[in-house]
Amino acid sequence: MIAHDGDGLVFVEVKQSSDFDRAAARVSPRQMKRLYAKAEEYLDQMPNVFLTDVRFDVALVNSLGEVRIIENVFGHGWPIAPKGKLRHLMGNSI
Repeated sequence: MIAHDGDGLVFVEVKQSSDFDRAAARVSPRQMKRLYAKAEEYLDQMPNVFLTDVRFDVALVNSLGEVRIIENVFGHGWPIAPKGKLRHLMGNSI
């Protein structure tokens, strides 16, 4: 999912399970790499991409349909961090 936050873009991985901890455990390094690839593909189509703030969030959904958002997952020690253009765009947020 791609969302806007002010002038910036937020790429969101959504995971659902019976509880928030299990939903978080379902976010794999492979899925995050796929999210990076899709983000780079999307950003490559944008003019002035280097003027755009970029953030990666994870939306966790439990069995009751409640949602918990972890903003800037890489600032929370998520195991896979972006490289190249994405790392440059994210600047000090990771």
